[in-house]
Amino acid sequence: MDLKVYTHQEYKRYCLAEGSQHIVSEFALFQILKLIQKYNIKKILEVGVGIGTISGSILMYSRLEDLSLKVSGTEANSFCLNQIPQNLNGDYNQMNLYRDVRDLPNEEEYELVIIDGGENNLLEIKRKLVRCGIVVIEGDRADQVELVRKIFPRSRYVQLISLERNGEYSVKNTDDYQGGLKVIFTDPTIRHHFHWLKLKIITKLDFYNRKISK
Repeated sequence: MDLKVYTHQEYKRYCLAEGSQHIVSEFALFQILKLIQKYNIKKILEVGVGIGTISGSILMYSRLEDLSLKVSGTEANSFCLNQIPQNLNGDYNQMNLYRDVRDLPNEEEYELVIIDGGENNLLEIKRKLVRCGIVVIEGDRADQVELVRKIFPRSRYVQLISLERNGEYSVKNTDDYQGGLKVIFTDPTIRHHFHWLKLKIITKLDFYNRKISK
């Protein structure tokens, strides 16, 4: 599967959904899927599912590629809870949905935690993440980044940015760059360290390219 093409198709589909003005950026969705593919991640938690763009795209990707990914999520907003089954269609039955991080089963642990919404109980994430797990944070959530880095003091953090602007099909301003993604390797392995360093270099170059393109 061409992940870039798949992400583009899924993002366009969710842009047509009710409540899409706050969905993840196309760039961030692509980067999340790349991480899942690169590290062969099987168990995923999304904190703040919203209308289901990220979790729905992961579940469909899992079905199309026959990967049997396990996706859990939290969401308390009544509008979003009504939209999720409509947007995920048959894949909704493959998702474990809870109102709060504290409601997650005690025995469950996740390799990847995606933070895509407000959550007052992020401290719970530490006991839900496997050793050497990865946390990603979508959007401008500096306070959540700071908290997660305090929870995992050995972590390595990088902010990924896009050089592409929002497409005409997007609900976001087409003059703006697609939103970025914060990646936190909570207890990095050697492989994580090398990947983190590569991403840091790429991000530095991307910031420079943005600057000279103004």
